[in-house]
Amino acid sequence: MIKSIPRSKLRDTLYPDYYDYWVSVYKEGVVAERTYDKWDLAGRQLRRLAPDLKIRNMSADDMQQILNRYSVNHEHATILDFWHAIAAPAKRLFAYEGVLKRDPTYGIVVPEGKPAKKKKKKFLEPEELERLIKVLEFDQSTYSDGLMITIRTGLRFGELFGITPKDVDLKGMTLNVNKTWDYKRNAALDDHYDEFKPTKNKYSVRKIAMDSITAQCFQREMGGCKDDETIFGTNTSAFNSTWNNVLARICKFIDIPVMSIHGLRHEHASFLASQGVPTKTIAARLGHVDDRVTNKVYIHETMHDQKRDARAVMDKLADMQ
Repeated sequence: MIKSIPRSKLRDTLYPDYYDYWVSVYKEGVVAERTYDKWDLAGRQLRRLAPDLKIRNMSADDMQQILNRYSVNHEHATILDFWHAIAAPAKRLFAYEGVLKRDPTYGIVVPEGKPAKKKKKKFLEPEELERLIKVLEFDQSTYSDGLMITIRTGLRFGELFGITPKDVDLKGMTLNVNKTWDYKRNAALDDHYDEFKPTKNKYSVRKIAMDSITAQCFQREMGGCKDDETIFGTNTSAFNSTWNNVLARICKFIDIPVMSIHGLRHEHASFLASQGVPTKTIAARLGHVDDRVTNKVYIHETMHDQKRDARAVMDKLADMQ
């Protein structure tokens, strides 16, 4: 934690310094690591845009100018997130610390920023998905196997990299999802990059049934891997962007809309839904916690229901060739 700033010295403190202090107290070790990273990034942007801004001089005009400069290279949603971050400590200085006579966040207008990128098509037509599956099955490269597994299991990218040989039960035809791979951290800046991390939430820890094609993909890729070693992190790039580029090239080659690897997770869910697999079963299989996605039902599904419906999932996947 950053050293405490005496209240008597607050007015002469640089706002970026106070921001870092505030984040170290109220966010570090309190929020999830990835959420903390967003607060930390906002602080670095604040220091870049207003390195010399002292608290005693802070005004709504200053905050608006910071936001305006930030908006030049960012879309509206990103600007809104940045504003929420830098405004929170400022509100505390005004409302609680009492070192500012006027609220520097009052009346701020969040700029529109850069035009939002045109949204890509999020789903494939059945025949498009079939073409993608066929080319992946024909190729059988490590990247193709990883993409195929994602289509057939709905794993998150980090979860795919979190799978080790001991998590794959080829006899029982099940997959244990119990950890993730911290692919978002920069290896050059973080000595702890090559680490497993907890899953996104408690619902993400799950055992799911897998079909024979998924099992074959894992069997090909597990050779030479230690029981506790990441299968795909050992044999491929651990960067989401690399996998998306590989998938984009394949999509263009077979003339289907370009998908992201996370989009394949949605493909898995939409395919099962279209085949009549119960929503609660799909939700449990995906490790979802958001009741807006799954109509609140899946959270309370019993183990009996999951086992009963696992066969239905496998039957649908068997036809997915």
